[in-house]
Amino acid sequence: MHGLCNNVQLWDSQAILSDQYRLIIPELRGHGESKLSTGMNVSTFVSDILSLLNYLGLKKVNVCGLSLGGIIAQELIIRKPSIVQSLILCNTVSYTPYMVRNFVLFWGFKQIIEKSQAELKKFFVSQCIYNNVDTALLESAEASFSINKMSYIQASLSSLSRNYLPFLPFIKTPVLVLGSNKDKITPVFSALQTYSLLPKSELHIFKECGHLSNIEKKDEFNDRVLSFLSKTV
Repeated sequence: MHGLCNNVQLWDSQAILSDQYRLIIPELRGHGESKLSTGMNVSTFVSDILSLLNYLGLKKVNVCGLSLGGIIAQELIIRKPSIVQSLILCNTVSYTPYMVRNFVLFWGFKQIIEKSQAELKKFFVSQCIYNNVDTALLESAEASFSINKMSYIQASLSSLSRNYLPFLPFIKTPVLVLGSNKDKITPVFSALQTYSLLPKSELHIFKECGHLSNIEKKDEFNDRVLSFLSKTV
């Protein structure tokens, strides 16, 4: 599952995984080409995912989520743990302290209000990619964003109010936690915090990498995911 204001192109660099696994890449409501304009909150996102899996007749899946997608993944496993065979949490958070949450919301809403769509794409990429001199990398990251201002506001308010820390010690499913040491959006401490509370988890931190680790360190990302899945599937 992709992050806030992303689209399905976020996962283009993971297409190679389809050589070994069936990939189901949903586009969240209010994101990408979705025409839905209501219900942009974590609970509804999870309901949508469960409806999709039910429609596809899937009883057990490996779940991967980045940023907002990682928050949705945590909500999903808490709501219906039986459907999650393994969990991959990428550059995400399990809890955002009150003061930090208010600052992030104010900062984000200010950008959304003041900037045009084109300016927002450039701005988000500048915040999410550490290597800002690789033109191909920046273009790939920019293609993964589809800015819907109302979706951003609603989903931000919902996702940053979550606190999954009390639930993490009770998750018995294997979990891979991925973080980046140059992540400006979800600092590496968030990955360490989540990992420390999960009883069956692995941790990997990407070096010299920003928020979109699956794009910026795609080969290393794919190798870590395949290695993890080989032990859990």
